Amino acid sequence: MEYILNNTLFALGESQENTLLGILRMFIDHKFGARMVKRGQDPMIGTFWTKNIPADQKNIAQKQSP
Repeated sequence: MEYILNNTLFALGESQENTLLGILRMFIDHKFGARMVKRGQDPMIGTFWTKNIPADQKNIAQKQSP
């Protein structure tokens, strides 16, 4: 969980108009999250949000299904 918060803060930090209120919005509003990742300069953060998060969600879904 720590790595998710860390990458969220990095993504929001690269955009100067955001505050800590954007943390929750990153998870709720997918268009907002995609826009923040697209604006970012760090390729590691982009990779995290485009590759790692979808893979984690798929693994969780597989574990929850009977």
